[in-house]
Amino acid sequence: MTTISKDNNYVTLINIFIVEPVNQQKLIDLLTSATNDSVRQIPGFISSSLHRSLDGHKVTMYAQWKSIMDYQNMRNNSGISKKLLR
Repeated sequence: MTTISKDNNYVTLINIFIVEPVNQQKLIDLLTSATNDSVRQIPGFISSSLHRSLDGHKVTMYAQWKSIMDYQNMRNNSGISKKLLR
């Protein structure tokens, strides 16, 4: 569960993706699948939340990790990268 607090030491990342409205749900499905199938099992993952814009042009992902090193380990995991880039 996402926790917003000045007292935790989590790394919080906010990514904004710009898409054509026809692709907004596809991106949400891809990010949800990658998180549920892979990212969630990586040590250091805390939570993520997705938000869609009303105009269909944006998807925002709010993600929390225990440390920047944990996040970098996920980024360096070739299986995750390949899934997101296909």
